[in-house]
Amino acid sequence: MMRLFLDFAITEALKNNTLQPYTTEMSETAHQLIEGVELEDESLEDG
Repeated sequence: MMRLFLDFAITEALKNNTLQPYTTEMSETAHQLIEGVELEDESLEDG
């Protein structure tokens, strides 16, 4: 079942030739966007 899903996902991703490799610059941009963001621990809220 997983194989069918992955085959479908790859086919869809390659349809429009818009698939791009994840670059170091993309990673640095993402890290800058989340720099300083703090998340609350949701497990503490469940009590």
